[in-house]
Amino acid sequence: ELRHWQDSEFVAIYHKGRYFRLWVYRAGRLLSPREIEYQIQRILDDPSPPFPGEEKLGALTAGERIPWAQMRQQFFSSGVNKKSLDAIEKAAFFITLDDEEQGMKGDDPAGNLDRYAKSLLHGKCYDRWFDKSFSIVIYKNGKNGLNAEHSWADAPTVAHLWEVCMLWKGWEVFIHRTVLR
Repeated sequence: ELRHWQDSEFVAIYHKGRYFRLWVYRAGRLLSPREIEYQIQRILDDPSPPFPGEEKLGALTAGERIPWAQMRQQFFSSGVNKKSLDAIEKAAFFITLDDEEQGMKGDDPAGNLDRYAKSLLHGKCYDRWFDKSFSIVIYKNGKNGLNAEHSWADAPTVAHLWEVCMLWKGWEVFIHRTVLR
């Protein structure tokens, strides 16, 4: 089922097995890059371990639809699990702050490109949220990419969105300032 959330004020972040809410819009205004950078730095610096079952939760979105629907009904229809799932689903989009480095340079450019592409397609299969319209993956070395769920739009639509984002010079500066240390 496709859902449209009218007023998403945050994005969902996955980092080191944990899920976070990154506010991008508050009190009627978009947050500044500095305010967003501060939140990302707090996420990167957070040493807390994942809650039981949290780290590999995203794997449920990578599998068959019927078992995931049954799990949603059984384990995510009330309480803290429902609130947590609602937060991820109501996020504008999903970001994985990946601990790995990716890219095409090095001694094996073709092999590196293959690994980079596979990582963007599926990662570890539990560190992505495949039910979001699109997910951004930002690697430890600042390389990044996009993974899209295609039921809402064809690939050219998503590719155009990503192209516009990549042309925005501030995006590159923002990634280097917030993710790279």
